[in-house]
Amino acid sequence: MTTLEKAIATYDAPTRERLIMDFACDFGRRLLDHEIDELELSGCEEGEYLVDELMQAARRRFYKPEYIACPGCGRTMYNLEAAFEEVKRRTSHLKGMVVAVMGCIVNGPGEAREADIGIAGGNGEGLVFKKGEPFKKVSEDMLFDVLKEEIEKINSEIAIAQRNYDLEKAAQLQYGTLPDLKRKLSEEEEKVKSQKIL
Repeated sequence: MTTLEKAIATYDAPTRERLIMDFACDFGRRLLDHEIDELELSGCEEGEYLVDELMQAARRRFYKPEYIACPGCGRTMYNLEAAFEEVKRRTSHLKGMVVAVMGCIVNGPGEAREADIGIAGGNGEGLVFKKGEPFKKVSEDMLFDVLKEEIEKINSEIAIAQRNYDLEKAAQLQYGTLPDLKRKLSEEEEKVKSQKIL
């Protein structure tokens, strides 16, 4: 049985920037090397936030989604910046997910292959992709419906797996696949509601 190692720290830093730098330098490497499993920063009103940020940066615990976005190029045919902001707004509650918003369907899925789910689009079309692989190419107004159908399908698969006591499959669907699709669905709903970004 492995015991969890927790580090507790208190700093008297003259500035916020110095606190962040000292904290990251003191514990970042130890988290990356798995020497410690948990942190606590006491005596600081931002302690919990800074611990969360460092744990996520070290890829040890995720408390918010991560985003991948391309800078855009001549192939980008929609307002990528607005789409990205909308996606962030709609998915900020989905912890542990990696969401991609790419400028085109030519390079987007490959550039975002590490994402759990993502979109790429332009010219009235959109591509939904999972784990860098194209899932569906649909018209802009169908993105929302496609995501909703996929989420309902996964919810059904979770229920079946739980009834059959296939808990490994249920956990994979519930904590991996489903949150990714829900995040994507939220993004698309927001796009549809806002200003038809794609």
